[in-house]
Amino acid sequence: MCEVNAMLQLILGRAGSGKTGELYRRIGAAADRGDRAILLVPEQFSFENERELYLRLGPERSARVEVLGFKRLCNNIFRFYGGLAGRSLDDTGRRILMGVALREMGSGLTVYGPQADKPGFIEDLIGEVRELKSAGVTPETLSAASIADPSLADKVGDIAAIYGAYQALIDQNYLDGEDDILRALELVSPREFFGGVSVFIDSFTAFMEAEYRLLAAILAGADEVTAAFTCDGLLDDEGGLGVFSASKETAARLIRLAEDAAVPVSEPLVMGDPLRFQVEGLRRIERGLFRERPAGEPAGEGVMLVEAGDVYEECAAVAASICADVRERGMRYNQIAVICRDLTPYRIALTRSFERYGIPFFLPTCRRAPAAPRRWWQQRPPWTAPLRALLPDICCALPSAPPSASPRRTLPSLRTTATSGTPARRTGLPPSATTRTVSVPHWTTGPVSG
Repeated sequence: MCEVNAMLQLILGRAGSGKTGELYRRIGAAADRGDRAILLVPEQFSFENERELYLRLGPERSARVEVLGFKRLCNNIFRFYGGLAGRSLDDTGRRILMGVALREMGSGLTVYGPQADKPGFIEDLIGEVRELKSAGVTPETLSAASIADPSLADKVGDIAAIYGAYQALIDQNYLDGEDDILRALELVSPREFFGGVSVFIDSFTAFMEAEYRLLAAILAGADEVTAAFTCDGLLDDEGGLGVFSASKETAARLIRLAEDAAVPVSEPLVMGDPLRFQVEGLRRIERGLFRERPAGEPAGEGVMLVEAGDVYEECAAVAASICADVRERGMRYNQIAVICRDLTPYRIALTRSFERYGIPFFLPTCRRAPAAPRRWWQQRPPWTAPLRALLPDICCALPSAPPSASPRRTLPSLRTTATSGTPARRTGLPPSATTRTVSVPHWTTGPVSG
């Protein structure tokens, strides 16, 4: 494939057609030239891409490439221009500040006054403000919106007023991560920050409005921008309802941003047939999923599609297929895996179906690690188990000592009342027929003065 020197280069192709491989090849070429390179991906894919770049380019060349999401890119802008000083706002802080903003507005709200004191209203407003910030809408922009419907205009006016009061409270003392892109746009100089940088974009289907604004700054400043999208071309002949319509619209929007910034755009590079799928059945699904196909078209090799009424019927079909594979094809249970996008809605149905069909299975369970550290007496050897009921008394009887003191020291005798039918209790009475002395193994005991 020939290398095209252009400011914006789009790489288009279906799933598994080699888009990311071509992108990595271009990143390697930029690293060989000594250029700075940024690979912009969704936050959840950053680690995977860093690992893949290291394996493909090696330690020296991959060290010249930064793998960033939008949040980390904004963090780099703040480190360059300033903007990290301040207290970070979390979800609890957002609820408190939104409650304060509602109390400040008081009776000034036209439509939402009666709802202002309801607990769920705060959560709804926080979600609404989050959506507005993602769309790049400020309180001033919302207040200036011209709406013909009077009732809708009153609602928008209330939301704009609440949004403005809430944002004013944030700007006084806090840094909200939801404002990072808008704050970065106020600080960044495109040519100063992105000059001499080759930017590569991958794994996105669409962007929020605030992200589009940051992409416009990247296009205006970077030496080269290469973006890969999963689609079969730029022409959308399905009216926005096709499988690739969202990616095509994103690619077209990126071209419009480049044209607005007077950035030259090269001819899109459209990859060939997918290389990932080696089985004809998978290739047929990739080509025809969510598309109309002629009736009577033969099924592909190695793939069976089942239309089920609910998850229980779906899991029963899976269990029946597993039994057929074991009995008729001679497969073993440990050679079969069931993969779900989200296991949560299938967990109970899978368990019941597999138990009904007598299929042995392992179902993974994710558990959070305990947040609190174990106490020291929970870490004692097994022989201390009979004494754990007495440990509160031991702790009360311990003399003051620093934590680093040796545990082998003299302890007072623990005298517990042994009257029948009543719980034991500590007492300062001298030993008698109703009391007994308890010795703790590996601890030296001594008498206690009355």
